[in-house]
Amino acid sequence: MSRSTALATAGGGSATAHSDPSIVSHASGRRGVAVPARQKRSNLGAARVIDYTRTELTGTADRFDVVLDVMGNLSIAAGRRLLSPGGVLLLAVADLGDTVRARGNVFAGPAPERVADFEFLLRLAAEGSISVVIDQVYDLRDIAAAHHRVDSGRKIGNIVVRP
Repeated sequence: MSRSTALATAGGGSATAHSDPSIVSHASGRRGVAVPARQKRSNLGAARVIDYTRTELTGTADRFDVVLDVMGNLSIAAGRRLLSPGGVLLLAVADLGDTVRARGNVFAGPAPERVADFEFLLRLAAEGSISVVIDQVYDLRDIAAAHHRVDSGRKIGNIVVRP
């Protein structure tokens, strides 16, 4: 049996840090591949990294069983071209048009919030299989600085604001 793969586009925000291929891989038994938005982004568990600034993602010969776009950079057509037969495209950042057009092996739009899913993620965190990525912690009085950090495009992971 060949080894299946998962691809996650990666930026640096909290959605990226927590939808990294390490989670997809752990959950599904697939080998993870990350596509970092910045070369300086750390590899959070991917078996391989494709630098999209040097390699055109849609031109790669690789095909994946799961493609997770957390940046909103893939169209449905481009994402489907990256899929292996029977593969699934997950568009975490989709506009209304993509959400309406998502059919068959393409899923977009809000996901249901299920207790079992949260329990699964909490178990992975407790086991140390995944970790929460925190960029910086701010006091509430520094909320403007926290927003500035988010808007800077330089954060990796979450910004925590405490009372």
